[in-house]
Amino acid sequence: MKDKLLLSPFRKAAVDDKGAALIIVLCFLVLTALITSSIVVISQISSKSLKVNTDRAYAVYIAEGAAARLQWLLMADLRNFTDRSTNNFSTVSDDEQVRYAADGKSKKIDYYDSVVNVEIFDMSSGFDISGTKPSQNLKSLQSTFYNDPDKREDFDIFLSNLTDYVDRDSFLNVNGIEKNGYLNMDIPHLPRNDKMEYREEILLIPNAQLFFSPDKYGRLSIFNIIPPKGLPKYKSKSNFFAADTEMIMAKCHVDEEEARNIVNNRNNWLNSSNAFVDFFDPSTIEKLKSAFSFKDSQYYTLIVNASPGKGMAARTIIMSLKINSSMRNPGNQYYQYVIY
Repeated sequence: MKDKLLLSPFRKAAVDDKGAALIIVLCFLVLTALITSSIVVISQISSKSLKVNTDRAYAVYIAEGAAARLQWLLMADLRNFTDRSTNNFSTVSDDEQVRYAADGKSKKIDYYDSVVNVEIFDMSSGFDISGTKPSQNLKSLQSTFYNDPDKREDFDIFLSNLTDYVDRDSFLNVNGIEKNGYLNMDIPHLPRNDKMEYREEILLIPNAQLFFSPDKYGRLSIFNIIPPKGLPKYKSKSNFFAADTEMIMAKCHVDEEEARNIVNNRNNWLNSSNAFVDFFDPSTIEKLKSAFSFKDSQYYTLIVNASPGKGMAARTIIMSLKINSSMRNPGNQYYQYVIY
């Protein structure tokens, strides 16, 4: 009996050790299962990410190739149709030949086994802010705020800030801002005190964000592209087919409702085979023709959206360039090239 009592604690310890070992094994199995499932999930995510990235890279190649083909199609159109006044022809010609002009209409072109969506706009899409007095070119926007005196006052302040940004002196305009003001905002390198080099610079100027925002492609298309150094300047009226609602309000001195109606009628015309005059009354056409250009300037913005296939990743290339009717020196000159 005494021996049994002496052995009992050892047997109890052995039983306890077996229980602890079992718990350790079970924990190890659970941990192994978690690691395995994590590896499987990571592998699936990596596989999908790799496929998406591969599709995106392939989509860029397709978009670049289609953009090159679109340039040749546009050059052929320039040779075949020397009259570039867009409102002089219906969108579908009598011989059903597809036209390539800066009308903004969505088109599809075949590029090997892919169908690519393209749009052509004139590069003169908005206001010119490239010179030494950009605020003068933006004053027509004041008329769009006639029902909002507070916003009109903010816009006047912005124009003063813009003038101080580009002028070469250090004298403050009324409500303007110079070097000390930018220092107080922890922007020590501003103002430029010279002509702007990029249209996006305008968002560095106080109050600009209240009035201007990027379009759906992230561009400040309400302003013309400022030509990079070494490229020729382009002077042209803003093109009607590249103008948004705000531009139409400012240039034609109409309210927002009428401007939206003009945009809707423009879109309806682009999607029809009827003449331009069927969608606008004579007084509106007179307004539009005095405010905008209806003729290609031969400076274009091409928007090309491509995908390797249905349900696969798509990429968009936007290029702005001068296109001639033939590939003569210096060839097509690029002003901007963006891949999204």
